[in-house]
This record gives sequence, structure tokens and C-alpha cells, in this order.
Amino acid sequence: MTPSLASTSHAAPISLPQQVLQIIAYTAFGIVATVLAFVFIAPLGVLLAALVMWRGFAGVYGGHNDTALQILSLIGFTLFATVATVMAFVFLAPAGLLIAGLALVFGFGGWQSATISTPQRPSASSTRPSGNTAFDAYRTETLRRLEQEQDSFEAFLIRLRDAKDQTEFDSFMDARAQLEPPADRMNADAT
Repeated sequence: MTPSLASTSHAAPISLPQQVLQIIAYTAFGIVATVLAFVFIAPLGVLLAALVMWRGFAGVYGGHNDTALQILSLIGFTLFATVATVMAFVFLAPAGLLIAGLALVFGFGGWQSATISTPQRPSASSTRPSGNTAFDAYRTETLRRLEQEQDSFEAFLIRLRDAKDQTEFDSFMDARAQLEPPADRMNADAT
């Protein structure tokens, strides 16, 4: 399920056309509202631009699994960030740096972390029924089994890292013990 402002954990996922419309509408609203805010009250424009970047990226622009939606989100965010940054430089010059920084942190920096480095694990509870009960049961069981295998593998990797750390620590302590002169070891044992 793709995260959005309108969807919650118990709401049905929104369709692809609805997501496209949501991205376009949010971008258009953000641009118009921010331009008007900058024209009439420049500090309000800065606050609104920061809010739209922060809230928009978390809810509308980020987290899409579909490549076309990712591209549309990137285009929408880029348009908004460009307009907001230019308006900030025109009406309140130091705020332009702030808005540009926010665009880099919330948008383009967050874009990579939200869409590339954090793969979303599908779960049996997040999939929609296909209408074929046999397939749905098979899919649910397969996803459950894959989740268990992934959890087991992650636990194995943790144990493997712990064993490696312990081995490195033991070899370090052995090497350190060999470097100490025998007299120093006897004095340490006597005290």
C-alpha cells in the first residue's frame, strides 16, 4: 500500500489514477499557495514552503513503488522546490538559502532514502484479495513463509556478526597479552 495523506492503515489503498491526480493537485496547490503567501507576507511564504516540502514529501511525493509515480513525484517536487526557492530569493533573500536547503534535505535527499534504500516488505495483511480464494491462500502462506525466512536470515546475520566481533576481540586480547612482559602480568596478578 502506498502511503498518502488520505490513506491510513485501515483505509483501502488508492488507485493509480487517484495517486497521479493527488500528486498533480498537491503540486499545483503548493505552488499557487506558496507564491501567494510570498507575494503578500514573505515570512508566511517561507513557513508554507517548508510545511509543503515536509508534509508533502512524507505523504504525497515519497514511498511509491511504481516507477512512473516516482518520476511524476520527482517532477512535481522539483517544480515546487524550484518555484519556492526562487520566490524565497526574490522576496526574502536569506530565506532562499533555507528553502533550498530544505528542498535538498526533505526532497532530493529524502527521495533516495525513501525509494531506494528502504525496500518495503509486502505482508499478507497488506495485499488485496484477488477474488480467487485458492490463490489468496497460497499467496498469504508464501508471504508468511518468506517473512519467516527473511527474519531467520537476519537473525543468522546478527549471530554471524557477533561471532566475528567476538573472534576479533579474542585475537586482540591474545595479541595484547603476548605483548605484555611476563613481569607486568605477575604484578597485575599480585595486586
